Amino acid sequence: MKPIVSKAELSRMLGVSRARITQLTQLGLPTRDDGRLGTVEALRWIIRNVMPPVEGGGIAREARLLLWELTGEYK
Repeated sequence: MKPIVSKAELSRMLGVSRARITQLTQLGLPTRDDGRLGTVEALRWIIRNVMPPVEGGGIAREARLLLWELTGEYK
């Protein structure tokens, strides 16, 4: 997996719309000066800041799984 991704790439990785990623950047998801995202940093931010649904799935769960694949961390 690439260390730096576009919003579109991150949205595909997480199975959400690009608009959702844009919404998250407006809420504080860190972006680089060029508008791209550090993959690990973005996943960590999502895990800390996006409330998972009651069913336990959603974007936060996907972020945890991807972070685990990339780093071995599971927060």
